[in-house]
Amino acid sequence: MENLTPMMQQYFEIKKDFADAILFFRLGDFYEMFFDDAKIASDILALTLTGKACGNNQRAPMCGVPYHSSKTYIQKLINAGKKVAICEQVEDPKLAKGIVKREIIRVVTPGTVLDDEIIDKTSNNFIMAIVENGDEFDISYADITTGQLSTKIVEPEKLVNIFYETFPKEILADEDFYKKLEQKAFKGTGIIKGLIEQNNIMTNIINLDGLKEFEEQYKLDKNEKLSTKVIYKYIFDTQKVIDFSFFYKSKESKSMSLDYYSLKNLEVIEPLSRNNKYTLFWALNKTKTAMGARKLKEFLTRPSNDKEEIKNRLDIVDYFIKDYRLTSQISDELKNMYDLERITNKLAYNTINQKDLFDLKTSLFSLIKVYDLIEKSENEKVIDIFSSQDIEYAEITRKLIENSIIEPDIEGKKSKYIIKTSYDQRLVKYRKLIDEISDVLLELEQREKDRIGIKNLKVSYNKVFGYFIEISKASLNGVEIPSDYVRKQTLVSSERFVSDELNEIEQEILKANVNQDELETELYAQVKSELKKYIKNILSLARSASLLDVYISFAQNAIENDYVRPIIAQDEKLIIKNGRHPVIEKLLPDKSYVPNDTDMTENETHIITGPNMAGKSTYMRQVATILIMAHIGSFVPCSFASVPITDSIFTRIGANDDLAMGKSTFMVEMLEVANILDNATTNSFIILDEIGRGTSTYDGMSLAFAIVEYIVKKINAKTLVSTHYHELTDLEKKYKNIVNYKMLVDDTEEVRFLRKIVKGKADKSYGIHVASLSGLPYEVLERAKVILDRLEQEGNTQVINKKTSNDNNANDTATKQQNSKALDTQEQISIMDFKNETNLQIVEKIKKIQLDTLTPKQSMDLLYDIQSKLR
Repeated sequence: MENLTPMMQQYFEIKKDFADAILFFRLGDFYEMFFDDAKIASDILALTLTGKACGNNQRAPMCGVPYHSSKTYIQKLINAGKKVAICEQVEDPKLAKGIVKREIIRVVTPGTVLDDEIIDKTSNNFIMAIVENGDEFDISYADITTGQLSTKIVEPEKLVNIFYETFPKEILADEDFYKKLEQKAFKGTGIIKGLIEQNNIMTNIINLDGLKEFEEQYKLDKNEKLSTKVIYKYIFDTQKVIDFSFFYKSKESKSMSLDYYSLKNLEVIEPLSRNNKYTLFWALNKTKTAMGARKLKEFLTRPSNDKEEIKNRLDIVDYFIKDYRLTSQISDELKNMYDLERITNKLAYNTINQKDLFDLKTSLFSLIKVYDLIEKSENEKVIDIFSSQDIEYAEITRKLIENSIIEPDIEGKKSKYIIKTSYDQRLVKYRKLIDEISDVLLELEQREKDRIGIKNLKVSYNKVFGYFIEISKASLNGVEIPSDYVRKQTLVSSERFVSDELNEIEQEILKANVNQDELETELYAQVKSELKKYIKNILSLARSASLLDVYISFAQNAIENDYVRPIIAQDEKLIIKNGRHPVIEKLLPDKSYVPNDTDMTENETHIITGPNMAGKSTYMRQVATILIMAHIGSFVPCSFASVPITDSIFTRIGANDDLAMGKSTFMVEMLEVANILDNATTNSFIILDEIGRGTSTYDGMSLAFAIVEYIVKKINAKTLVSTHYHELTDLEKKYKNIVNYKMLVDDTEEVRFLRKIVKGKADKSYGIHVASLSGLPYEVLERAKVILDRLEQEGNTQVINKKTSNDNNANDTATKQQNSKALDTQEQISIMDFKNETNLQIVEKIKKIQLDTLTPKQSMDLLYDIQSKLR
């Protein structure tokens, strides 16, 4: 340190307190990075690594980015999981004695990003704190950009659900918590660990140093959760400022439980495949504002369980459907609104600019117009979305900005000032002086031209020399230079001079500009300070606007997609007529989606059989999706729906995500089923898709029987079970609340899946037909037909099943040998094999024959060729 240059000494002094961050060190118009930071950043940002003398006859590795375009580079570093500490010059270099003073003004992390150009506008940007509280976890998660704050006490096994609901960008926890993830100390650790790794979630060790002093300094409520205090402290440490009035705690209300598996399997927010965008959120999102989109996601991840709240939402949506003229007018105004929550965030953290303020004014003006529209509707439920007091404060705020702030960009021309001249009489005086001095300069220039007799004389200005009089050398020939002219600079083709009068004018201009700048800065700070008084009201309006946006979106969806209002059942019946899947029907052309009915008048279990690709999984997801839509207050895709209040939805579908986490498909399946059996209640809705398929036939079938029986006898929840174990349908005879359903198939000529569900059980699986669609080799398909035919003739018992009796092991061995020999015998395929399972190659060839173009010989050759392939 001793032999380093003064600037490098300053760099290391600042860097030691931010060792875990990339330090953006301001030098002139650039943010420079040095040493290891430079090496890391140059690799991530694709910058050229250079060097700078740092003392000790050494050069420090260095790279840099222009400060005016730093956002793009910061975003790349944040996306790479890095923190960025912004170090600014905090004094004027011209006034500095020695090295310019520099300080960290904020630290940008994935969870504390304030710039809406860097974060997803339609999603919350949560930072989560996790603190152990006995056998439970004290959890808080906050969005620093919107002020939303939630606190929960949860059991360890429920933590994964919170993760999937919120998708935090950053975690604050102690070392023990991260050790427990590694040790798989509680249920769901593998999934949490996978989510952290796959989504590049930043992990931090909680720092409780100074927390007590922080609490005392800001007089935090002693009853505040420790996890909340940890978040507050972290925000202060990174942003160097905190406004507690900006945060609001989400109201805890009754909600349907959607666990990690259900949110994932039903593709509520995130698609199963990263290659598409088709989710329930995608299908329903017709919101016009970023606030509305975030509110819709909140609705979808935590559907309401409050019957009155749901009815209230449905009433409002119903009203907007019936008065579509009003809906269209409101929709048009919502399009003019900016993200009020995130603009207010900038106000709270002193990062707001002129454009943001003008956007705030525009948004408030639209909100006031919206309130005027709904007030005329005289519908109390619609009017109650907004607080009249908030609207009054909106008008005060709008007028303050209107009277004080200049539009930043008028007809493509950037505004010279921020504060309107008329806002303060002192500004009127200074700016008039500045404008008049411009005229004085023109008068001086003309007077000097007349006095010396040089017509091309001009008064000019540059940043180095200030104001000067410039005369070309050709014009100076034979001209006597006035005695009050002082030569300032000699150029190739001209001379530059100053005079006492010009110096006096320059001093007046400088003084006027300094006075104007200082006063404008002071007034700008006053305006922002005054606006901060209304932060709570603006945030309240933002939440109201987001709700209204969602309701309008629901209304427009219902009208455009022929959705109907669901009845919230009093008798717990689930009845859906002509139900459709809201996502899949949007992807199919010409309204070709086949609707289906659902009738669960009791807490029934429906066992659904049918071939793969016939639509079993789509149908089950469709019912669950309609349930979710009804619980968020949306109209639903069907012709009639009676929906009971459901406390939770559980799904067991697929296991793609967990194979990489070291668990077999079957183990994942059993873990998910165990979760369902442990947590489902009579008021739950359960989907089980092909349980038991990940193990041997007998084991899988036995487990499927036992699981279904347990649900029927112990839980008695509404349940949909799809299976290829046709034996499972025998349970209908044993339990009165089990009903068999099947997917219809038309195989009269060729196999066609009708996508229609009806009562009954399937007698065929059509597996070979489905396999043929996948492009399996012809020989494999034909061999499979032979084996299937023999297995069906022998009742499936002599070839693949073990004998249930152990009375004659010798005969059993002989039978197996005989069956093996039989299967090895390739028999000629009968033409009858084509009745239901068409030989695609030959049939397609026959279809393409142009009989009129064939000669007799060609016809005979073709017939011989077909006959040889059939033998």
